[in-house]
Amino acid sequence: MKLRVRLFAGVKQLVGHDTVEVEFAEGVNTTVAQLREQLLTQYPTLTSLVGRCMFAVDNEYASEDQRLDNGTEVACIPPVSGG
Repeated sequence: MKLRVRLFAGVKQLVGHDTVEVEFAEGVNTTVAQLREQLLTQYPTLTSLVGRCMFAVDNEYASEDQRLDNGTEVACIPPVSGG
């Protein structure tokens, strides 16, 4: 199964791309939590940031146990600061 993950702000800068593909074994129930772990495996530079990121699935914020299906678009959104 392949997921397309859109990256924003600091995550995009650390990876060097605005979109990445993440692959999982077919037939496995994949969750946002597993996606977070896979991103850390593929991109160790994200260690300091990805744990604080929110994920959106099909334009809706998702919980850690949200199930992901093949072809689902996911956004990785880092924390925002400012005033």
